[in-house]
Amino acid sequence: MRNFSKISLLILAALALALPIHSQVTLSQTTLSAAVPSTSQRTIQVASGAAITAPAPPGTTSTQLYIDDEMLDVEAVQGNLIVVRRGVNGTRSRSHVAGANVYILPASLGAAIAYPLGGSCLAGTYPANPMIDYVDSYVFQCVGGQWALQTITGQQHFPNNLFITSAYTNATTTFSNVPGISFPAAANHSYTLSCQLVFQGLAATAGPKFQVIGPSSPTSVSLAVDGGTAAAAYADAAATAFASPVTALGSGTLAIATNLVAHVNLGVINGANAGTVTLQAAANGVGTLTIQPGSFCIQQ
Repeated sequence: MRNFSKISLLILAALALALPIHSQVTLSQTTLSAAVPSTSQRTIQVASGAAITAPAPPGTTSTQLYIDDEMLDVEAVQGNLIVVRRGVNGTRSRSHVAGANVYILPASLGAAIAYPLGGSCLAGTYPANPMIDYVDSYVFQCVGGQWALQTITGQQHFPNNLFITSAYTNATTTFSNVPGISFPAAANHSYTLSCQLVFQGLAATAGPKFQVIGPSSPTSVSLAVDGGTAAAAYADAAATAFASPVTALGSGTLAIATNLVAHVNLGVINGANAGTVTLQAAANGVGTLTIQPGSFCIQQ
């Protein structure tokens, strides 16, 4: 039995090596160049039919199209005129406006799924990018290590919880990274970060100052900080650039060794450069700043 197991493992390994390895591909897209007003219309017109292939021979597995929330089988291709079978995979045939996105799913590619995706993603793990959830009518794209939901206005990223798991301390006025509070930012995508941080300073000048660093040449950055400096005292301030310090809290008026709350809110419309967005903190002046474990941010 022991020898049989070894032989079986060798055979399975050989079979695994013999299987083709598929690299991830980017789904081709085009648009409708004419509206599809009827749910029974079998011929549609696209801006470019170059990436759309008819089944060969007819009747075999077909290239599929995804328009709005409808899946369609391709039956014939005549340049930019495509003959289709409507409402396949349990989807509903519906009308479509001119200019609607048309996602092209080759027959050999498993780019259609029946479940939602969320959280982190690893490029190359799935056969295609984006992936089409035809049951829930979603289009998911792996962007910067996170699944993002394609919407009419662009990308909607899923919420990602970021935690400070051990106390962050800084006894200087020099900024350093707050561990755990960073995220990848893809080019030409927008992000938000909302933080609730419990902090204390061991001197009246040791309240937190914050800044955020990130990719060069963003389209816009909006950083707002507010919170308490004492039991009944409040301050706020804002910045509109990366690496721009916000020093609103605890500059000489901080209640010493008292847990207080800072809210840090960030909006980034990123430009052409990908990179990492990171929250940094330091003490405003003399004394030690501590940000307590369990403090958290929600990034989206």
